[in-house]
Amino acid sequence: MGALSAKKAILKLDISGVKVPVGEVRSFSLETSLGTIDVSNIGTDWKEFLVGQAGWTASMELFYDPTDTAQDALIDRTVAGTPCEFVILPFGEDEVYDLDLGGASGGTFTLGDGDSKVTSALAYNATAAQIQAALNTAYEEDGIIVAGTVITFPTGVTATLTLDATSLTGATNPAVTKRDEIAEFVGTGVITSKSLSGATEDAIAMSVSVQGNGELELNPA
Repeated sequence: MGALSAKKAILKLDISGVKVPVGEVRSFSLETSLGTIDVSNIGTDWKEFLVGQAGWTASMELFYDPTDTAQDALIDRTVAGTPCEFVILPFGEDEVYDLDLGGASGGTFTLGDGDSKVTSALAYNATAAQIQAALNTAYEEDGIIVAGTVITFPTGVTATLTLDATSLTGATNPAVTKRDEIAEFVGTGVITSKSLSGATEDAIAMSVSVQGNGELELNPA
């Protein structure tokens, strides 16, 4: 797949059962570790260990935004010591599709959500730029990107992309396939520290540290 940009990484906080994105996050770190138990014998030259329990910690740097619901909740829970459920999606949650026209030699095809959004008829040999323009028009979104046969929708857009290939000729098993989304990390932790810094004429920065409490679950999104 190659290198993946984290510019669209998303952090969410569970507030009363609803996962809300935490705004203005500039950077984050997520660390896991395994404890060890020393089981060495005095007569051996090298120490021996057994793997113990796992643990995790997290931290984030963000610009303070008093109007952000999730940030407000973070501050309240820091004071109260209330456990928080965090969801970290390192590479965002874009819908990415692979388009395969099955070696079509003629005809046209359309793309859409299987309902009200559908492109105009595209030639079997349409360029990536033509497909991109048609999708941007159909979905009324300027952020859809088509590179070769890969179609990427902006974060937050539910595309449910389908292919109508009934008018293609010479095609073998044409299809549009959604890629598996990048896994997300989910865990409950307690905010152990929070600090504010800034200048009188600049934005206020906030640093938050989290001690994981229990399992950090890796969920294929």
